[in-house]
Order: sequence, then structure tokens, then C-alpha cells
Amino acid sequence: ERLLGRMTTVPPEYDPSKRREQNATRVVQMNATQWVKWRTYKSDRSSPRVTSLCSVKISRLGKREHRPTNSLQYKYRRGRSWEHSQRKAKFWGYFDRHILPSNDMFFARTPIGPATHNFVLYSNYVNCTILRIPMPNHGEEHW
Repeated sequence: ERLLGRMTTVPPEYDPSKRREQNATRVVQMNATQWVKWRTYKSDRSSPRVTSLCSVKISRLGKREHRPTNSLQYKYRRGRSWEHSQRKAKFWGYFDRHILPSNDMFFARTPIGPATHNFVLYSNYVNCTILRIPMPNHGEEHW
């Protein structure tokens, strides 16, 4: 339902009643690397040094490991060269002794930025997995 061009319903990634079906940990239950569609956004509008956030990869380390971990890897680009690569482990689970919601990925989006809560929209259409992470202050744009 729309009213004056605005949505009156809560987006699924923010709707507490949808958390069970929007369980982002399902992404790493598959024995594969999941690539999120490549997008480019300005990640830090105040700094010309970090210009773009270019790719996101969600991966689960193989079953051969004793303790598989969830990880998020993303890269930054300055001009035409890749400058930074970040890898954050264990971003589902607990933070500050509190259980994170099943659709919350707590990580820093930039090398110097603070970690923030990132609610995801996860869908699995048999052989097609979609993982959407909203970009703050970017309207409907997503990772």
C-alpha cells in the first residue's frame, strides 16, 4: 500500500515478523561462495581517498576445517587501483554479550569506519540465492 508516494509497510529486512524467513546465516550453509551482484557506490562521501566500494563476497570456509567461519570480504578502489581489502570473520552471532538478530551482519563498511548493524534481505529461489544489504543514506540502492 502506498500513500503519497511513500511505502506504508516496513521493508522485510526491518520487519521483526520476517526475521525467521530472512535468516542470513542460510547463505553460508551452502558449500559455496556467494557473490553479491557487483555494485559501485561512494562509500565515504567526505573523503576523496576512498572513492568506491566495488565488490562483496560472502564465503564459508570449507568443511575440511575444524571450525568453519563466516566471513565478509570487500575491496575498495582509489581511482583505478585497488587499495584495501577487508576480511571480517564471525559477523553473525553475538555482539557485546547480546545475540544478534538472524538477519543482522555487524561489520565496518570502510577501513576506518565503525562497525554497524546491517540488516539483510535473504532469498533462496531453489538455485538462485539473493542477498541484499541496504546501503545507509543511499535510498533503494543495495549491496
